[in-house]
Amino acid sequence: MMFEEVLPALREGKKVRRRGWSEGGYIQTNSVMDIVNEFSDPASGLYNNMLIDDWEVVEEPAKPTINLTEYDVGKRVRLRSGLVALITSYDNTEPVYKVRTGRCTYFADGRYHTDQHSHELDIVEVLDA
Repeated sequence: MMFEEVLPALREGKKVRRRGWSEGGYIQTNSVMDIVNEFSDPASGLYNNMLIDDWEVVEEPAKPTINLTEYDVGKRVRLRSGLVALITSYDNTEPVYKVRTGRCTYFADGRYHTDQHSHELDIVEVLDA
């Protein structure tokens, strides 16, 4: 596909890539509609690739549904990245939860913030029964 054909998918928040990119490589839009790479860094060199016709929308497997409750506070969870985090709080009126791993705090809206980076949060498994 041409780049303009994948633009609607980018606007919807989907991941797109060129066929020759390494496994796991993609670009997508962030919360302020900047185009960023898989590390949430600005997508450099994008303009050099816009006229090439090998763009594709990344087909992702369905994400597991994890329903957290106030009883999950203090439990460990595995994130999509493989990191293990601890659920530190939960508010069932929103619902809002926070998990922590290292110096990073993750929020229920799917974003976490460190000093320099912001990445997606996908809880794939609750480890403590």
